[in-house]
Order: sequence, then C-alpha cells, then structure tokens
Amino acid sequence: MSGALTAGDADAVAVLTRAADALGVAITGLVNLLDVGLVVLTGDGFGAAADFFATRAQEGVDRAFFARRTHPVRVTVSAHPSRAAALGGAALALRSALAG
Repeated sequence: MSGALTAGDADAVAVLTRAADALGVAITGLVNLLDVGLVVLTGDGFGAAADFFATRAQEGVDRAFFARRTHPVRVTVSAHPSRAAALGGAALALRSALAG
C-alpha cells in the first residue's frame, strides 16, 4: 500500500488518507485526555507511509487539540521503528526494577 501511495495511486491515497485522518482523531483524543506534548508513531505497520501518517495526524491534532493555544503537540515518526518494541519493553523493565 505504501508503494501505491508513493506512486500516487488514487485508491491508495484515498484509503490511507482516511486511515491517517482516523489516527489523527484518535491521537487528538489521547492528547486531550492525557495532555502530552509529543506523540511518536512507530512500528512496521506504517512502513514507507509513516511520514504521510504523521503529517495527516499532525494536521488533525493542530485543528482539534483543546489546549493548542497553550502548548503545541508534536506528532513525529520514531527514529528507530524496528527497535521500538524492544526499547519500550526495556524501559518498562528498568522502571519496574528501579521502583523497587
């Protein structure tokens, strides 16, 4: 699908636009609830379309985040998507060990 998006296939663009816009709605709900300043997209599921998803999601957050006038929320793509699960697991284990 990412290849079709890159090639400009109209059907792929339409499907991925709807998916990315839905992700933007979900992220907006998350940031409205938790008031975070950074959302990092990661995982193999985004593939070559990761930047497309991040851009569309950012546009949705910019329009609908309740506190957008008090602080920004940045939606970005992980620099290390293939290691995200391992890094997250390691961070949770470290946090648990340090909490005692």
